[in-house]
Amino acid sequence: MNIPSIDNIFDAQTFQAALVNAPSPLPVFRTTLRNARRNLKRNFLKGTLATTLVFQHAKFIDFILKHAWQLEELDKHPGTSLIAVGGYGRQELHPYSDIDLLILLAPESRREVRHALEKFIVFLWDIGLEVGHSVRTLSECSHAASHDITIMTNLVEARLITGDRVLFNKLQEATNTKQMWPSDEFLHAKQAEQHKRYAKFDNTAYNLEPNIKGGPGGLRDMQVITWVAKRHFGVRTLHDLVTHQFLTETEYQDLIAEQDFLWQIRFALHLLNKRREDRLLFDYQVALAKQFGYQDQNYNLAVEQFMQRYYRTVKALNELNDVLSQLLQEAILYPTKAESITPLDSHFQIRNDYIEVTRPNVFETYPAAILEIFLLMGQHDNIKGISAGTLRLIREYRYLIDKQFRDNGAHNKLFISILRDTKNLPQILQLMSRYRILGKYIPEFGRIVGKMQYDLFHAYTVDQHTLFLIRNLCQFSSANAAQNFPICHHIMMTKTQPEILFIAALFHDIGKGRGGNHSQLGAQDAERFCLQHDLSDEDTNLISWLVENHLLMSSTAQRMDIHDPEIINEFTSQVQSQTRLDYLYALTVADICATNQKLWNDWKNSLLKELYHSTKRAIPRYQDNPLNRVEIISEVKVASLNLLKERGHSEAHVSLLWENWNDEYFLRGSTEEVAWQTQAVLEHLKLFFDDEVESPPLVTIRKRSHHGGSEIFIYGISYGNPFVNCSLTLDKLNLNIVDAKIINTKDNFILISFTVFNQDNEAISDDKQVELIRTNLAKNILLSSDSIIPAQRRTPRQLRHFSIPTEVKFSQLQKPRVTVIEVIAADRPGLLARIGCALAKCHVYVHKAKIATYGEKVEDLFYITDENQQPITDKKQQNSLRETICEMTQITL
Repeated sequence: MNIPSIDNIFDAQTFQAALVNAPSPLPVFRTTLRNARRNLKRNFLKGTLATTLVFQHAKFIDFILKHAWQLEELDKHPGTSLIAVGGYGRQELHPYSDIDLLILLAPESRREVRHALEKFIVFLWDIGLEVGHSVRTLSECSHAASHDITIMTNLVEARLITGDRVLFNKLQEATNTKQMWPSDEFLHAKQAEQHKRYAKFDNTAYNLEPNIKGGPGGLRDMQVITWVAKRHFGVRTLHDLVTHQFLTETEYQDLIAEQDFLWQIRFALHLLNKRREDRLLFDYQVALAKQFGYQDQNYNLAVEQFMQRYYRTVKALNELNDVLSQLLQEAILYPTKAESITPLDSHFQIRNDYIEVTRPNVFETYPAAILEIFLLMGQHDNIKGISAGTLRLIREYRYLIDKQFRDNGAHNKLFISILRDTKNLPQILQLMSRYRILGKYIPEFGRIVGKMQYDLFHAYTVDQHTLFLIRNLCQFSSANAAQNFPICHHIMMTKTQPEILFIAALFHDIGKGRGGNHSQLGAQDAERFCLQHDLSDEDTNLISWLVENHLLMSSTAQRMDIHDPEIINEFTSQVQSQTRLDYLYALTVADICATNQKLWNDWKNSLLKELYHSTKRAIPRYQDNPLNRVEIISEVKVASLNLLKERGHSEAHVSLLWENWNDEYFLRGSTEEVAWQTQAVLEHLKLFFDDEVESPPLVTIRKRSHHGGSEIFIYGISYGNPFVNCSLTLDKLNLNIVDAKIINTKDNFILISFTVFNQDNEAISDDKQVELIRTNLAKNILLSSDSIIPAQRRTPRQLRHFSIPTEVKFSQLQKPRVTVIEVIAADRPGLLARIGCALAKCHVYVHKAKIATYGEKVEDLFYITDENQQPITDKKQQNSLRETICEMTQITL
C-alpha cells in the first residue's frame, strides 16, 4: 500500500533534534503528538480527505511507537515484536480511534523485558496515547485466537511495527486457516456476530441516530467482508480481491466511494467530540451538515439533505454487502455441498436454495424478469435469497426500468401480482427497495429513499417507515394479532383486497419533502398509479381517499372529544362507509406502530377503538338520524344504573346523587367509568354520613383502567383551580397526564378524572406508589397552587436540539360554552405543570385537557373558562393569556 507522506503533519528531523537536546523525552513526545493532531485537524478542515489522513495518522503513530520502543531499549531484545492489530493494523486510524497493540514475546524473553515493557506502556499513556494492549507468547496467542473469534479477527489485521519479524511470521503461520478457524467456520462465526450486532440496532440502518461503524450498512459490514475474504484468499488489501476476480473493478470503486464518505463523517465526528465517537447523534448532525456544505432549502433542511445522503450511502453499501456476502458463501460453502437445481420457468431456477437466472442475458432480452424474480420469491417459501451472479445482473440491468417499462401493461400486472399474491410481501418489498427496484418502478418512492425528518417523532426514514407499515399490515393476519389487534385482525382476514391497503400504505407519505400538503400530493400520485395499473374507479377512489385522509382518525382520536356526538357525527360524515372505516382503522394503527416503537400504547389503542366503535354505530344513521347528546346521556345513565344495581346500590340513592351532576359528566364518560366513580362517591358519602365535620376529598385510583393507563378520580368541595394543583402534584411524582376532565356539580362539588402513565409509558403497578399518589393529591388539592413548588428536572439531551417557539391558538365551542386553547410547544419535563401555572396566574379555569406529544413537540388542548364559568372571548384577555403561557414555557437549556 502506498502510504502518503506525513511531512505536512509532522517534521521528523525537528522531533529527533528536540529529543537529543531535551532533559526529558516526555514533553517532546507530548508536544509532537499535540501538534500532529492539530495539523491533522487543520488539513481536514482545509479539504484534505480522510482517506489520506487516516493513513498518515497511522504512519505517524508508527513513528512515535518505534521511538518509544527504542527509548526503553526494547529493540535490543530478540524475541520481542510490537504488532498493530485491528483498525490500526489496517493502517486506518481516525483522530481518536483505539490504538490496539499486541506485544508478542518469545517465552525466554518475558522475564528480561518485563520491566521495560511496563515502562513502555506507562510512557505511552503519559504522552497522551490511549492504547489497548495485550502481552502474549506465541502459544498463548494461538490458544486465545483458537477459542475467541474476536481475537482471531484482530490477528487477521496484524501488522509488524518493529521487532522480531521471524517471530511475527510464526504467528501468522500458527493462526492461518490450516491451523484454526478454517474459512467456513470463520464465515459462520462472523455471520453470527453480524446478526447479533444488527439486533442491537433494531435490524435497520435507518434509525434517527445511526451508528456509522456498527450499524447495518456501516463500516463494520465492509470490514467483515474484508476479514473473511482475506482469510479465505490470503490477500492483504481489498483491491487484491479484484485480481482474484472475486470483486469487479466497478464494485471496488463503488465500495471505496461509499467508504470514503463514511470516513469523512467519522473523522469529523472525532474532531467535533475530541474523543472516539461513531454515533451520528442529534448533537452533531446540524453541525456536520453545515461543515459538509449543505444549506437549508424551502422544503428540505440542510441536516435532512446531509442525512439523506448518509442513508443512501448506507443503502448502497448494504446492496454491495449482499453481493459480496453471497459470493463468499458460494466460494466457501458450496464446493463442499451437493448441488441441487430446481427449475422454476424458462428464466429462473433455484440452485442450492437461491434463485438465479437460467442464462446471463435474461434481463436484457426479457426486462419483465426484473419484476418476475421478486414475484417468484414471494410464491416459493424455500427460496432463501438471490444468487450473487443474479444480484450483479440486477444491478447491471435495472436501468431498463424507465417510463416505457412502467407504462407496459404486462409489467403493471406483474407488480400488482406481487402486492396481491406473495406470501411474504414485507420481505419482498424490502428486497425490491434494497436493490433500488421499487424506487425505479415508483419514481416518487425513489425520491423519499433515505428521506429523514429532523424530529423525535419519526424514528425512521420515510421509505423505511413505509415498509414497516406494510409489515405491520401483513402481521395483522397472524394468530398473535387476533389477541393484540383484534379489530385489525378481523379486517385483514375478511377483506378480499388487501392490496388496496398496501397501495395506500406505499403512497401515504410519498409526498413528503416536496412542500404543500403531503397527504394531498400522495393522493394525487396514488390516483395516477391506480389508473395506470387499471384498477377500478371504486378501488382508485378508495385508495386515493385513504392516502389523503390517513391522518384523520389519529388526529380525531387524540385531539378531539370523541365522547361528543357532534365530533362523532362530523367524523362519520367524512368516512361515510364501513369499508372506509375498516381500511382507515387498520392503516392508522399500522402507521402509528411503524412511526416509533415507543409511540403505540394502551391509551392510543383505547381511543382508536372507541372512535371506531362509535363511528361504526353512527354510519347507518348519520344522514337521516345522527347521534344526539340527549340520546347518549340517557343510554349512559341507564347502562350505568344497571351496573350499580348489580353491585348492590339502590336506584334511589344513585338518582339522588345524580340530580346534582350535570349532563356534561355523563357525556364525557363511559358506562363503566360512570358506574365506578358513582360507586366510589356513594361509599365515601356513606362513610362520612354521621360526621359533623366536613368530609375530606375522595381520591381513588384504578391501577389499570379500560384506557390502559391508570385512572385517578377525585371528588370533593370545589375550591381554587384543582387542575393546577393536581398537575403540579402528579408531575412531582413523575407521572404523565394524557387526559383530564373537571366537572363542577350543582351543589358546589367537583368531579376530577385523570388518566396517567409512568415514565415508562405504562400503568402504575406498585401499591406503594398508588398510596403515595393518593395521599399527596388529598393533601394538595385544597392548597393554594403557589404553595406547591414545581419539580425541577433537566431537559433530556435529544430535546435540547430542537427550538420550537410556543404557539397559542384560541377557538370557541357552543356546546358546552367554553374556549378551547391549543398550545404547541417544545416538550420538556414539567411542561404541563408550567402551562397549568400560567392558566392559574391568568385566573383561568380548566374543564378538560387532552395531552398529545409528538416527539420533541407537544400539542395540548385545554377547554377553559374564566372564574365565572364564561368563555374567554375578549382579545385583550386572550393576548395576555398567550403571553403568559409563552413566557412560562420557554426552554432553558
